[in-house]
Amino acid sequence: MKKLVVGVDEAGRGPLAGPVISCALYLKNSLSFLVKDSKKTNTFLREKIFSWLVENAIFSLGWAMPQEIDRINILNATFLSFERAIKNLLKKYPYLKKATF
Repeated sequence: MKKLVVGVDEAGRGPLAGPVISCALYLKNSLSFLVKDSKKTNTFLREKIFSWLVENAIFSLGWAMPQEIDRINILNATFLSFERAIKNLLKKYPYLKKATF
């Protein structure tokens, strides 16, 4: 049986304003090319990655708003956005409950 692995990552921890957004992602197929750091890729490779993800990824988003960040701090807000992304993913794809996160 194939092991299910879901990855979770965030964007928005560095800026002084705005929400922190997280994505929970499951890849239906193995990545056919190596990407170590998407920030260091060229436009052609980013477009190739995007097209591949559209075909091979199941994902969901989660977020924490600025008011929540102010109230619970950025680290806890990040964890909250992770939790929301995972819960949203599991609502849509319950079979991923067996996944490793």
